[in-house]
Formats: sequence, C-alpha cells, structure tokens
Amino acid sequence: MYFCTMKRNKTVPHPNVKLDKHEYNEIMHVVELMRETVRLNLPDRRALMSRQVEFLLRLLGTYRKNRLNEESPDKRVSIQFHSNLKKYVHQYHNVEFYASLACLTPKYFSTVIKQETGHNAGYWIRRHIIAEAKMLLHVRHDLPIQAIADMLGFEEQTALSRYFKRETGLSPTEFRG
Repeated sequence: MYFCTMKRNKTVPHPNVKLDKHEYNEIMHVVELMRETVRLNLPDRRALMSRQVEFLLRLLGTYRKNRLNEESPDKRVSIQFHSNLKKYVHQYHNVEFYASLACLTPKYFSTVIKQETGHNAGYWIRRHIIAEAKMLLHVRHDLPIQAIADMLGFEEQTALSRYFKRETGLSPTEFRG
C-alpha cells in the first residue's frame, strides 16, 4: 500500500513510504472511528475529532519514519546513485556509467532507482544537468554559453543548446534572457 499525499486536488502516491497490510488496517480503523464520531453527533465531538486526527497524524508519521529509517539494498543503491550523481554529473551523462559504479546492468539499475524514487535514473541525470545549467545561466552572466557547455561536459555549445531546449522548451539564451 502506498501512503498518499494530496497535490492540487489529486492523490499522489508517495514513492518512499509503503504501508504493510497491518499498518493500513490500523489506519483504516482510526478513520472508521472518526466516521463513527461524526455519525454519533456527540456534543464534544470537535475535541474528540481533534484528538483522533492528531493520533492519526502521529501514527502516519511513525510509519513514515520507520520506513525511511529502513535501509534496504535498493535504498543504498539509490542513496549512492544520488551521491555519485553530484560528483560525476559534469563528466558523465549516461545511465551506464552510474550502473557500472553500482555493479548492476543499466536496465536493472534504472528499475531499482525508479522503485525507490518514482523516477528512473535517466530522469535524475537530466534533472541534475538542467538544474546545474539553469543555475550557471542565471548566476554566471559573465560566462559564455560555450564555457557553461564545457563545465557541464558537453563538447559543443550546440549540444548543450539542443539538450537544454529539449528538456525546458527554451534555448539557453532565451532562459538567460
């Protein structure tokens, strides 16, 4: 079971926290108690509901904390990937490199990353490259785009420009505006 959050009136699964059947049943039991409190229309139901909501939130927080503290082998792969990504994103833009550091095939590696984070490894690589490019374009107006391309591991400015436009819809020059 996924723990879900609300985002603009949509339920979005939280990819890092899964509830087992027992935890889900406990939460549903509290929800049923809350429904019963509303149905009974007790004079002090506001205070009672407030305490039930507080209990529910604490229960959910406990489950979330327990799950985040568990370090499965897949979780370790994900943590190491993000650490490696910060170190090597300026040099290596492909999943194969990061998979080889984890001693996994690129396909399996990307599957593990997707299970842990909700997105595959390629997504995270692109996100880091674009975030770094945006930061450099925004902060370092003194640098020509070719210099930024070099810093990000692109051999030519045109390669960075095509990549940036494909990912953001704007050219680096338009973004810098």
